[in-house]
Amino acid sequence: HGPPPPGYPPYGYPPPHGYPGYPPYGYPPPHGYPPYYGDRHSRSRSRGRGNDSKYTCRFFIGIENDDDFRVCRRIIGANGSKMKDIVAKSGGEAKLRLRGKGSGYVERDTDKESPEPLQLCISCPTHEGYHIAMRCTEELLMRVYGEYDSWCAEKGKPERAPRIHMTETHHQGGGGGRRGGGGGGGGQRRG
Repeated sequence: HGPPPPGYPPYGYPPPHGYPGYPPYGYPPPHGYPPYYGDRHSRSRSRGRGNDSKYTCRFFIGIENDDDFRVCRRIIGANGSKMKDIVAKSGGEAKLRLRGKGSGYVERDTDKESPEPLQLCISCPTHEGYHIAMRCTEELLMRVYGEYDSWCAEKGKPERAPRIHMTETHHQGGGGGRRGGGGGGGGQRRG
């Protein structure tokens, strides 16, 4: 590679802050990088979404994440495999995020994990993708809840997995608003 160009100190890559021709703040920019509008964005637009609808729901997990059962790991899968599988089945449109106590997810606003109960959040711009992601998540949680019941019985613990508890919110074209009753999915039990 050779020595750095003249004017650079030894090992001078990247140049120091304020170096002529570079922004004075250095990298990364203090306000973050501009949004990415790559393939995923243009692909969803080409499907004719037409408006800015967004379908969202939250599944409240109801089991604390601990070092023994490790519910978060069971939901996410090795290297995110279970989440990636759900996203792929939804057509690549859905976004899933495990957040709340024990999730390890740091909230953008507070730079801390949320004190809310552990929950898996789904958002999707298409109705079809949303329903596929929601159904796959219910199936995943029923499997994890079955594993939890077996684990508790094996350890002699009295606890049992909760019922699936989910809330929905749908946003239509820039406005807000709740649709669909909000508390759906509460009566389902793992099978």
